[in-house]
Amino acid sequence: MNCKLGYLQNWLFPSFYGRAVGDFWVLRANSSVLSEYLFVLIQSPRFQIVANISSGTKMPRSDWNTVSNTSFPIPVQSEQRKIWQLFNVLDNLIAATQDKIDALEQAKKVLLQRLFDQSWRFKGYSDPWEKRKLGEIFNVVTDYVANGSFKSLRQRVSTYSNPNFAYMIRLQDASNNWKGPWLYTDQQSYSFLAKTKLNPGDILMSNVGSVGKFFLVPDLDRPMTLAPNAILLRSMTYSTYFLFQLLQTSSMTESINEKTTPGVQQKINKTDLKKIITNVPTLNESSMVGQMLSLLDNLIAATQSRLSSLELLKKSLLQDLFI
Repeated sequence: MNCKLGYLQNWLFPSFYGRAVGDFWVLRANSSVLSEYLFVLIQSPRFQIVANISSGTKMPRSDWNTVSNTSFPIPVQSEQRKIWQLFNVLDNLIAATQDKIDALEQAKKVLLQRLFDQSWRFKGYSDPWEKRKLGEIFNVVTDYVANGSFKSLRQRVSTYSNPNFAYMIRLQDASNNWKGPWLYTDQQSYSFLAKTKLNPGDILMSNVGSVGKFFLVPDLDRPMTLAPNAILLRSMTYSTYFLFQLLQTSSMTESINEKTTPGVQQKINKTDLKKIITNVPTLNESSMVGQMLSLLDNLIAATQSRLSSLELLKKSLLQDLFI
């Protein structure tokens, strides 16, 4: 049956929250409605829309008349209990999955610290890591303007908002988890930008504004080339994933900050970046470190994907069960 929420509570009053008075409404259901079911109901999109709120507990006083006079589905108590049990299981799964993500991320944090300060080593490796300049580690350190003068770039590079031959990869694309909206270029422009053609697994670095943010280029569905305000880093020798993690260590962040030019927009050029010195292990050890960190990140990503699926399932059930 459908019932107005105003008939379900025995009493209703504003309670205190910090210094605010009247920010919250406390609801108590009558004997025909389980409080557990009511707790699930107020999380539903329909209730949220009617109450015009973003959480399941906070409700402006002015909205109560609207809410109390709106009909909501109230099944028999046996079904109410089953619905609550279903969402209780889901909530427990969501909480447990989030706990697992937190534990994995904490494990990665400790692992990164121990591996890169060399207090933890793989069996059979004990030699100190060697000091190398980034320009020696990376075979390619380049950017958009390496393709030609500003005049030639303006004249010979065309960009489009609609799909075309190749992606012009911007930092905002990476920051948006590679989901677009995209900027495109044609085949002629792509050929002209030969020095900054991108491959899956390349490392991109922001060198203007948010200096020192790094991204791994994924395998997309068309050719890719680099847009301005980023540096392309590519190594033919070391494990890419090892280098990707190395570049984000605290010591590397400090070194990059020292080379960054202050101003309205902070900036670091590729010449100064190549001069930064860091410590690297042998190729075999770097490969092992990279492989371990890649597996851990894949596990974190898979767990985050499961969390997203559980949250989406809960959202769908809340939508469909309380129409």
